[in-house]
Amino acid sequence: MPIFVTGAQSFNWQDGSSPIEQLWRRSPDAKQKMEVQRASDVKDGGKNSTISLADVRSRFSGNMQTENPWKIVGMPSPLPDTILPGFLNGPNASLLHEVRYTVQSLAKPSPVASHQLVALDHTLHHLFPAEGGAITLPQQSTYGVGTWLTCQQGELGCAWLSQSTTDQVKQWMSDQGIMPEGTLWRFKVLRRGETVYFGPGTIYFFITLPGYGKHTLNIAGNVLRKSDVAGWSTVLLQQTQAVAGHNHVVLRNKSEPAPRLPFSEPPDAARNMACLLVETVETLA
Repeated sequence: MPIFVTGAQSFNWQDGSSPIEQLWRRSPDAKQKMEVQRASDVKDGGKNSTISLADVRSRFSGNMQTENPWKIVGMPSPLPDTILPGFLNGPNASLLHEVRYTVQSLAKPSPVASHQLVALDHTLHHLFPAEGGAITLPQQSTYGVGTWLTCQQGELGCAWLSQSTTDQVKQWMSDQGIMPEGTLWRFKVLRRGETVYFGPGTIYFFITLPGYGKHTLNIAGNVLRKSDVAGWSTVLLQQTQAVAGHNHVVLRNKSEPAPRLPFSEPPDAARNMACLLVETVETLA
């Protein structure tokens, strides 16, 4: 079951302008490239678009109503680490930070470890601005870890698969994200200052309300609680096996479309991160 908390974030935005406007001022590099997912990309199963921060700013400043809303995917965060919800600041939830510290302390980390360290830094917290009507597909967190999200502006609907069986999850993975019959969804609307935490393996998605000026800003990140390691290892194994069954993502004929996996990492990156996390967690244990 997810955890919902109000007022768990210690970071406060300034009065006088919206959090999205303040975010643009904190991100001065207008040429910086953003990964943008448009509604048409999701519908057609296509790739995300790469768009400059200047164009993203212009788009969000317009407050237009659109049938093809944008969602910024995993925007690097210029905000301090204090953005982490208070209930995830204790030692039980520090495992990913300990993994990062352990890898950084190596005299000569391998190229794979160095590359995955960059990916790990990015997962600790990132930004999620979206126009009204944007939606994510049902997904599990990459690498099987837990996910938290705090709403900063607007309203965000979150849904999660409740009381799913092991067989249903396996079928969902093998069918490239198609939900099996008999699944039960729960839904809640998050408003500014409210946080949701999904534990390892939870299948969830987010949706914003359509309409003029319905932009939302959310901050999200990943954690791995020490008390969740046993369940996490099971989820990670399921994900790795599912990715292994989709090797044609990288080996297919270039003229064929890539099948969509229900989590975002390509096979080699998923396996490399899995090995890095497992080896480091074993060392810490």
